[in-house]
Amino acid sequence: MAAVADFLTEHRVEVVLVEYLDFADRWLDVLLKQGVRVWLRGHGVDFSARLREQRWREVYRRYDRVDGIVVPSHVAAEALVALGLPSEKIHVVRYSVDLPTIADVSRTNSSGEVRCVAVGRLVPKKAPLLLLESFRRAATRNPAIVLDLVGNGPLMTDVRRYVDEHVLVRQPPLAV
Repeated sequence: MAAVADFLTEHRVEVVLVEYLDFADRWLDVLLKQGVRVWLRGHGVDFSARLREQRWREVYRRYDRVDGIVVPSHVAAEALVALGLPSEKIHVVRYSVDLPTIADVSRTNSSGEVRCVAVGRLVPKKAPLLLLESFRRAATRNPAIVLDLVGNGPLMTDVRRYVDEHVLVRQPPLAV
């Protein structure tokens, strides 16, 4: 810890982003003691597993002293607020990627479709309904894009209802 403190001083570090919430605990005191602004980023196990353990809930409550916490979803933000962290310090930054235009896609299947595959548990934090809505909207602008959603979980009934209500075609899995 002394070497880290020396490094921070020598290099005049003003802000540190620590990934992830469970990793931040070991560095928090030394960073704050050095007067460094501390930001944390939480993801995945930080919420799906750690928040089930009393020890980690107590650790996370200490994060009320940081400058901010970046999380990927409103579900994650709400979990930290429920834990007692100030909502004004929690910032939702969704993960996203820029999709290429159809003209940029070099590989399509024999029917000219661009198939996208999403694999994951059908749980609220993975937002499968938001994914379906996004693809439904995109497909209205470009019918060549197709989504194969692979997964199971507590939202399966909601996913199937959404597909039925919006008359989205369920196609059989691709043969491998």
